[in-house]
Amino acid sequence: MSREFNVIIERDADGYFVASVPTLKGCHTHTLADVYAALAYYHDHFEEISQQIQEDEKFAREMQQKTPSLVQQKLKQQNVRR
Repeated sequence: MSREFNVIIERDADGYFVASVPTLKGCHTHTLADVYAALAYYHDHFEEISQQIQEDEKFAREMQQKTPSLVQQKLKQQNVRR
């Protein structure tokens, strides 16, 4: 299985280089070796990670349905008052 990932390398405020892989949430590091390790881990555990992401997204959707947004409630109240 072959995958391609974009790696973004930027200089932070302290002058250090920071590498990140946007498609891998939370993959931010100071060395390319760490990026390589993260990609290798992702590749080796792809099914497990994909399953966890699906479960997390399902949980988030369920919580959004159960817990109305306070911001949306306030906006609705303001629209009713106008």
